[in-house]
Amino acid sequence: MDYFWSIVGAIIGVIIFWVVPIWLGIRIAHKRNRSALWMWFGVHPLGGWITYAVLACLPTLKNCPQCAEKVKENAKVCHFCQHPFDA
Repeated sequence: MDYFWSIVGAIIGVIIFWVVPIWLGIRIAHKRNRSALWMWFGVHPLGGWITYAVLACLPTLKNCPQCAEKVKENAKVCHFCQHPFDA
């Protein structure tokens, strides 16, 4: 029976330390309009936590209505097409 609980503990450990940062990173990437593909660094267990921390520190992006490129949320002019944003 101890063998069973050690396997259950290992599965719970994998979920907490490997799957959770990937899930959190994908959520924050979508919230900040960033690519969720950065979470491929989560293939390595420590990489998921590092990538999540980096994504949490990056500023939110918005899409330019003219050229559809991503620019910083507080940009006044698109640096790709020079389209001015409303104040």
